[in-house]
Amino acid sequence: THITTIPQGACSLNISFLRANNNHFALKNLEGVYLIDSLSLTGTYKGAGTNFFYKRGDPVIEEHLTADGPMESPIQLELFASDINRGVEYRYMVPISEEDQQLKAVKPGVKNSKEHKRRRSKSQYRWTLKTLTQCSRSCGGGY
Repeated sequence: THITTIPQGACSLNISFLRANNNHFALKNLEGVYLIDSLSLTGTYKGAGTNFFYKRGDPVIEEHLTADGPMESPIQLELFASDINRGVEYRYMVPISEEDQQLKAVKPGVKNSKEHKRRRSKSQYRWTLKTLTQCSRSCGGGY
């Protein structure tokens, strides 16, 4: 079953089931060739210009799929269902294109409007991608 198409340029891909089950993810390119299918085991798989890190799940262990990206081509995310689907969560980031930035640029002659202030404040931030690593300390109880 098709879930979504992850676009070209996507990065920081993170896919997981909301609960452990007997279902499995599949990834295929636009030509229909599977990078990861229902029989794939835990491991690293190459495709779309990046490495996909796949952890196969079962009724006890939650299945998980990640990739740093960016994707050189779109990838289709599918679900091989042999159990009740209790939900899939997928997240990724897509960079803003030059064209999008130009469309968001402030038009000359617009002054002191809420639109002007809002657009200007958005352009002051930049995202930096970092890979996740093991925690160096266990979490505290907090207050």
